[in-house]
Formats: sequence, structure tokens, C-alpha cells
Amino acid sequence: MFELESLGVQLEGVVAGLDPSVLDGEVAVGLSDAFDRIERLAAAGKALVAARVEETGAWRGSGARDAVGFLAARARCSRARVRDGMAATARLGSMPVVDRALRAGELTIDGAADIAAAVAEHPEVEAELVSLAGTATARQLKDRCVQILAEGEGAEEQHRRARAERSASSSVGR
Repeated sequence: MFELESLGVQLEGVVAGLDPSVLDGEVAVGLSDAFDRIERLAAAGKALVAARVEETGAWRGSGARDAVGFLAARARCSRARVRDGMAATARLGSMPVVDRALRAGELTIDGAADIAAAVAEHPEVEAELVSLAGTATARQLKDRCVQILAEGEGAEEQHRRARAERSASSSVGR
């Protein structure tokens, strides 16, 4: 834990002292890439520990109705983002290639969730999809995952899956 706190303090110092106006384009691109990887690693770490927060009941007594709400409130993000991260990491035990890529900061949580859904139905495409994630846009990766899920599905199965994946939420008076 101490190392993470120290890392957070160091990163805070880097960002506080950052003056983008003095950077040339190449350095700015390099820093953008570095911050992007840090963001993916941090998101992966949060998603990996979220299930443990739920398992231990550490959220109880917070006033939240469940661990997802507790974590979403603490991170100031949507419940859907927390839920997607938890769903993606819950499947990693049977997906070693996705697990390694996520832990290395090579995948976003959204990408890992898309890949995990496709690999759950078609395990043979795991390496292909992780490789594709390194070169494709998020839209291209999602489209390929949807295509893989649709292969071999009849219209009834596609409709059932689409209904199961739908969700909606609303908030009044916030």
C-alpha cells in the first residue's frame, strides 16, 4: 500500500509541475502515451480489487446499497463503469492472455470487457482479440467482438443476448 501512496504523490507532483506550453510535439505525444498507460493500469487495478471489496463486505455501513454503488460514489463515476470492470475481471481466471494484457496496461477495461464476452463464447479467439486490441480502435475491437459473438447464433439467440445486455438507470434530483 505504501508504494501506491508514494507513487500517487509522485504522480501528483509531476502533474502539478507540468507546463505543456514548453513541450515540443514529440515529447507531448510521449507524455500522453505514458499517462494513457498509467490510466489503463490504474483502471485495471481498481477493477481487480473491486470484487474483493464486495466479497469482504468492506462497503457495508457506508450507506450504499451495494458494493458497486459504494465504489462508484468513491470514484465519482457511474455504476455501469464499476459493474463493467467487475464483470470483465471476474472472467480473467479462465482467460490468461486477457489477464496478462490487462495487468500490463495493454487493454482498457472496456476492451477487456468486450474481449471477455467474446472469449467466454469462443475461447479460441482470445489471442487474436488481444493482439487486435493493440492495433485497432476501440470501435473496431468492439465490432470484431460483436461479430464473433454473432457467429453461429441464430436470430433468436442474438435477440436474447441483446436483451440480456441492455440496462438503464435514472437519477432524479441530483
